[in-house]
Amino acid sequence: MAEKGFLIEECDKDGNCLFRAVAHQIYNDANRHEAVRKACYDYMERDRDHFSQYVDGDFGEYLARQRQASQWGDHLEIVAMKEMYNKNVEIYDKDCVKGATSAPLCFGLISCSQLQSRWVLMPR
Repeated sequence: MAEKGFLIEECDKDGNCLFRAVAHQIYNDANRHEAVRKACYDYMERDRDHFSQYVDGDFGEYLARQRQASQWGDHLEIVAMKEMYNKNVEIYDKDCVKGATSAPLCFGLISCSQLQSRWVLMPR
């Protein structure tokens, strides 16, 4: 990763990892993950017509469940945060970073399994 100009910062494996990674990149403080989570779901709720079409079941129930700490964020949340922070997002697998660039907001998965921790790529 160093040859690409990235520094890897480990995130806690507590289900808040996506929100920790974004908080780390936006605020330089992973502990602000609760504020990022709240802002994400507030944003999705305001644009309910758009985001609800990608959720199976009741969108209100989805939002209520996802607002709880330790609930995994996924593609939908990544899209929402990309829009709300007006940042490009690039996601890399730790073992597959060929062609990586230093986008304004970079985070990824150690593996494709959601059982693994997420990591943050920070331009040096």
